[in-house]
Parts: sequence; C-alpha cells; structure tokens
Amino acid sequence: MKEVNDKNFQSKVIENKKTVLVDFWAPWCQPCIMMENVIKGIKKNHKNMEFFKYNVDENVKISGNYDIRSIPQIMFFTDGDLIETVTGTISSRDLEILIGYVLGDNNEI
Repeated sequence: MKEVNDKNFQSKVIENKKTVLVDFWAPWCQPCIMMENVIKGIKKNHKNMEFFKYNVDENVKISGNYDIRSIPQIMFFTDGDLIETVTGTISSRDLEILIGYVLGDNNEI
C-alpha cells in the first residue's frame, strides 16, 4: 500500500478525485498489521479507489488535525471531505460492506 505523510496528504488525499481510504497505523501495533492485511486483500476489488497508509509515529500533523487517538483507524475521503471513519479492526467482509456504502453501492451498513 502506498504511504502518505504530512507533506503530501493534501495532494494525495484531499485533492484526489477518487474516493480514498487512509489507514492510520503504527509499526508496533499488531491490530494495525492485521488491518493492513485485510485492506491488501480487498484492494484489488476496488480499482476506482485509492488506498494509503499513514504512519502516526512518523507524522503528527494530520493525525492531530483529525484527532487520531486510537489505531488502527480507517478514514474515507471523497472530494476532500471526510465521509466515514472506523476505529479498530474489522473483517474483510465488513470492510467490503463499508466500502460499498461509501461508494454508494449499498443503502445501509
């Protein structure tokens, strides 16, 4: 998964015309590692989205701006707007459902 940081968050996420998933994580966080594997497993099914990870240990500005207090945390952005947030781990099935909701493919979660 591509990395995003404080310097390129604006151009890669906020100015992106696609729906963007940002995985806020840290290398010491075992649940974060689990979520990275879940995201990698479903990423291939969603070519119309961008997927990034943001290391909260190496970057603090954006995680502070979005008040990240717990990881893993997944945020979805569309046209620069934060539209959905999930804190903690979720299954690949539940993440697929959430992505469908975010993309407008499903009416409910």
